Amino acid sequence: MSSELFISRTKQGEIEPFSKSKLIEKLKPYIIKEEPEFNLLHVNFSKNIPDGGQFYLTEDKNNPENLLSLAINRVTGRGLFWDYLYDFLKSDNYVLYWPGSHPIVGLADTISNLPIDMIKSLGDPITVHSGKEILDLFK
Repeated sequence: MSSELFISRTKQGEIEPFSKSKLIEKLKPYIIKEEPEFNLLHVNFSKNIPDGGQFYLTEDKNNPENLLSLAINRVTGRGLFWDYLYDFLKSDNYVLYWPGSHPIVGLADTISNLPIDMIKSLGDPITVHSGKEILDLFK
């Protein structure tokens, strides 16, 4: 699997910043390497097999504690990676997408918060209920 995944948080049709420190705190047990000069985290959710990717943090220039988006590439995700993404999506109004995908949400309520332009360009949102559903859509 080789594609870049993007995650944003939305509110009332706009991209809404989210907390960098809270994201890092949730990822802390799985971070295997940090490159702060590039806003890059190397993350693996399994001790035995590749199960993660490179997480690029896009900071808000006005407040570096806030993130505007998260890009994940070099995805080697197996089960735990996709389960983490699902848990993250259902924790707030987050949307996941990648080239050729529809917007993917973990909470049905998020759909009403998505930017109209996102829906116009990516298509109708899909609500998922597990990490496996995200993986099946990604394949």
